Amino acid sequence: MVLGSIALLCAYRFKPSFVKKAAVPLLVFSLCLLVMVFIPQIGVTGGGARRWIRLWPTTFQPSELVKLAMVIFLAKYMSMPDYNTEKFSSFVKPIIVMAVSRPFS
Repeated sequence: MVLGSIALLCAYRFKPSFVKKAAVPLLVFSLCLLVMVFIPQIGVTGGGARRWIRLWPTTFQPSELVKLAMVIFLAKYMSMPDYNTEKFSSFVKPIIVMAVSRPFS
């Protein structure tokens, strides 16, 4: 609960413009973490699946970060001025991004 409260206070201080700028780098970083899970020295196997990265006191599941990064990215994408709900390409681009990240999670 303490860590969640600290994270809440930190997130509260972020300006929307910073979150908008960080959307794509955060998504790329989270996808890199997903790939790192498959490196034997980094990824941890549990229950027959390799889904975690060992951090000193605990483990971390990168797919959780991808979920957050994808929501931030889609919010940024849909708020762009050239986003048009009438165009098919506006629908296909985010689907492609999600399809690329899905095989790793």
